[in-house]
Amino acid sequence: MMKLNIPAIAAKDAPIMPETPITQSEVVLDIDPSASKRLLVLRKQAQNENLKLRVQIRGGGCSGFQYKFELTEEVKPDDHCWTQEGAMFLVDPLSQQMLNGARLEYFSSPMESGFRLENPHAKSSCGCGVSFAIDHS
Repeated sequence: MMKLNIPAIAAKDAPIMPETPITQSEVVLDIDPSASKRLLVLRKQAQNENLKLRVQIRGGGCSGFQYKFELTEEVKPDDHCWTQEGAMFLVDPLSQQMLNGARLEYFSSPMESGFRLENPHAKSSCGCGVSFAIDHS
């Protein structure tokens, strides 16, 4: 299983969508307690209890796909949403297909810190450490 180091991000100004009800979905990612705790710290630092962590996969990068982490208040109607240890996580349906069974954690070392995904669907990665490829066979 490959590990990719993704730095933690700062909050973005995103409007909350009160007309979009938040419903709990099946758990898409295995969330390590370190990731939940870090999200709670980021919410407290931003003084915004409505922040959620959106985990996405986007096309691009050296190997074809890359992870994107975003702090947001916005919940889209088709998002998969779930709460763990008081922190809410969001995954869109397209990203869910490549994230089922993945594990999200937060790490910190003297050199770097950030969210990290261990994704069983990622078969190779680029030297940049951010992009990955999947095996279509």
